[in-house]
Formats: sequence, C-alpha cells, structure tokens
Amino acid sequence: MIAVLFVGLYALILWGGSSAREDAPALEANVAQWLLHYTVPAGFRAMKNPLDVEVTSADVEAGHEVYTKKCEICHAYDGGGRTEIGSGQYPQPPDLRGADVQRMSDGELFYHLKNGIRHAGMPAWTLPDRKLWQVSGYLRHLPRPAAPSPQMAAEQLPTGSAAQYVGSVACKHCHTAIYDRWKKTRMANVVQDPHMQPGPVAFHRANVSGFKRREID
Repeated sequence: MIAVLFVGLYALILWGGSSAREDAPALEANVAQWLLHYTVPAGFRAMKNPLDVEVTSADVEAGHEVYTKKCEICHAYDGGGRTEIGSGQYPQPPDLRGADVQRMSDGELFYHLKNGIRHAGMPAWTLPDRKLWQVSGYLRHLPRPAAPSPQMAAEQLPTGSAAQYVGSVACKHCHTAIYDRWKKTRMANVVQDPHMQPGPVAFHRANVSGFKRREID
C-alpha cells in the first residue's frame, strides 16, 4: 500500500513538472490547507492576540507599516495577492481576506508569520513578537473591495461582442487621481469640442485666413 502511494506521488510530481506557472489542483490545495492547520502546535492555535486590535488602534497602524514593508511585495496592498512576484509563485499567495486565512486563529497567524511555511514562498520573519502580533492584528483589518455605486455599475463596460469604447471619462470614478493629472496634459487636449473650449477656435479665427466661419465652426 505504501509503495502504491509512493509511486502515485512520484507520478504526480513528474506529471506536474517543476513549472511554477500552473495553478495548484483542488486536491493538493485542500490537503495543503488541512496540513497547514494541523501542523501548528495546539498551544499556538489556542493563543489570542494580546494586543487591542479589535478596533483600529496604534497597534493596527503599526502592523500596517510592517505589512507595507515586508508583505505587500507578494500579497499586494489589500492582501489580494495580485502582484508580479505573487503571480509567479507556486503555490500563489492566498487572498488574505478570504475565509481560509480569516478563519485561522490569532495564534495560527502569529505562528506562520514567525516560522514561515515550508514549500511555499512564505518566509520566517525575525521580528520582535510584538510586531508579529501587530501584523496579525492588521490582517483582520485589510481593506475590503468597495462595492460599486449604482452610477458606476450602470457605467461598467459590457462584455463580449457588446463591448464598446466609452471614453476616458468612464475611468475617472476608479482612477480619480490619475485622471485629474492626465486631463491637464497635452495628450488629453489634442481634440477639443469648440463649443466647450472656444479659446483655441478664437485663436485660429484670428490667425488663419482663407476659411469661412461656417467651415471653422
């Protein structure tokens, strides 16, 4: 029986090869999640965060600072894991906002931060315990995806063959800061509606001869 399991495991490794580009099969992910939970010593699983992190506090903010410096490069600013490095890892970093992570106890989060996770990209951090507890507390306060407003939902791009260009203005709701900078550039003002921007038209009327007014308008 053991020999059969060994041969099956060996065949699975050969089938998957050494590439890190494939997604982990569901069976592998489920087994790994089960092992991740039960390999944490029971004493750690029972631990509660000793810091006051139930609400936003100085400790949560301190945890955010550590997360930004140490964790964001793989897990992204919001914990979603959509980063250049994260997308190339096997297994890919989990969504820290998801149920698999958020159902972990405070002690489990602390244990994984302190000791890392074998056969994954998660390192063991050599940080004071207080900082590790602060990060553990911050993971309970990761930014959630904002629900789109009715206006944004109505302006979302259609999918498939019905998709069409909706103009740059449709981008400003989600990318306000970038849009505000862009609209002041020359590229954004290459084409202007003369009814909305009469200045350039007035300039050309004064400097261009040989055209009738209706041709300019």
